[in-house]
Amino acid sequence: MKSVTILCISLLPLVGIANANSEVVIITHPDNQQQLDESTLNRIFLGKDLFYPNGDKATPVQLDGSVASHQEFVDKFIGKSPKQFNAYWARMVFTGKAPMPATMASDDDMKATVAKDKSAIGYIDSSAVDDSVKVVMTLP
Repeated sequence: MKSVTILCISLLPLVGIANANSEVVIITHPDNQQQLDESTLNRIFLGKDLFYPNGDKATPVQLDGSVASHQEFVDKFIGKSPKQFNAYWARMVFTGKAPMPATMASDDDMKATVAKDKSAIGYIDSSAVDDSVKVVMTLP
């Protein structure tokens, strides 16, 4: 029993390393054939562009603020803190410039939503990616 406890304790740092190496990816429906660059993606997630470059509706979807993927996405891709991002969206909705993105509770919920809506665009941890969605960008 003592050796099992020691083994578990010695593996704890590796759990942190595994999570630290995860990446966030931006995903769309697999049929979405848009060529999306970083600037276009940023504008869509900030509600500045409501349509893809070809004129099709773009529906950004966000993760709940408590999900690590959301915090990393907002920090690395949007360049704001989660609090700043929430305040930004509150202003966008209040001024009528864009509707608030739907919020998903988990990477699996995000993946399911994007997989069934051709206009949807979201982000998840790369470890959750499967054939039901298409990765259009991996965050640096």
